[in-house]
Amino acid sequence: MASVEPVELASEALLSTPENPGTKAFEFTDQNTIGKAASDVDGTNAQQLPVPRARSPRSPTPSPDPRIALWKDERRSFAGSITINQDKATAARTAHMASQTSLFISGVPQLKFFGDGSIKNGSSSSRPEHGWTTGGYRVAFRNPFEDTVQFVSRDENPIRFLEHPSVNAYQQGVDNDYVLEEEGEIYDGPSRLVDFTILCFGVKKAFSIPQVELAAVSQCLETAIRLYDEHHPPTSVVTIFSDSTCVINRIKRGVLACRRGTKLTLWNKFSNPLVQTIIWQSHYLRDRGCELELAWNPRCSALGPSIADAAATAWKEWGEPEETKWSQRNLSLDVRDGIMAKLNETTNELIRAYKV
Repeated sequence: MASVEPVELASEALLSTPENPGTKAFEFTDQNTIGKAASDVDGTNAQQLPVPRARSPRSPTPSPDPRIALWKDERRSFAGSITINQDKATAARTAHMASQTSLFISGVPQLKFFGDGSIKNGSSSSRPEHGWTTGGYRVAFRNPFEDTVQFVSRDENPIRFLEHPSVNAYQQGVDNDYVLEEEGEIYDGPSRLVDFTILCFGVKKAFSIPQVELAAVSQCLETAIRLYDEHHPPTSVVTIFSDSTCVINRIKRGVLACRRGTKLTLWNKFSNPLVQTIIWQSHYLRDRGCELELAWNPRCSALGPSIADAAATAWKEWGEPEETKWSQRNLSLDVRDGIMAKLNETTNELIRAYKV
């Protein structure tokens, strides 16, 4: 096992829950990224955030998300349960149940997300001094709502993923009228590939597979937030599945700070902004009645994980960013950008500091 440099959680003063800034909820326009700070609970002290400068719709550089300042200040822990089941068979069964469970149980919406990521010619040990590379991350889920949310990068032809052996095998099981039966659970009927919404995001600057898989977890949470903001259910259940124990353990460790006289490992340093974002997203959902869980699943252990894995290289089909889905000119910039694009400037700050 590789040695890990000593790290410690942020100081107790930083870990305390920050004072409510009254800016947790935002409204976005369809024309540009204009964040309106929500008023305080009593409806006073409403604050208007500055309108970011306009950018060319052809530019891969995202317009700033007004929540980024809140993400940077995040020092709390993940607001949900974290599960890594050491029994692979049990973990696979859990992922299988999540792929097939009813969209509503006792009137409560069930959102089960499966995230994955990949990079070009990369591995878990890639790092900036070896050169940055392109990659992507994706989210697969079944949507319990009839909504008007415009999903960015939605794959319009998911049936092509049947070419993936695992997806085809699980689909065959469904088509052979295999119905999952579990005591205490209710199922609407077996779900199929076409029942899943598949979201794919590209990134021009990535250095490791865990980095984009961490972004996939954040994008799952971002999608859950958009659905909540659209429908405002009084309570909901959100479960996010990842096949990366590295990523799940990194989230479990939380926001990391250096001990005096030491430095964070490269992975811990570059993952901090995404971890901060994930923690903020988790608290946003929990504060709104969401029961949240992050769980590990073995790779391709069920239909949901297999779909996410099959979509792993969808970004390679897009061609040059300005020519295809990267720009997505029909969507507003705040809707278009994936989480890594939103954190582009934050990442660049780390890159500049790293090169010094």
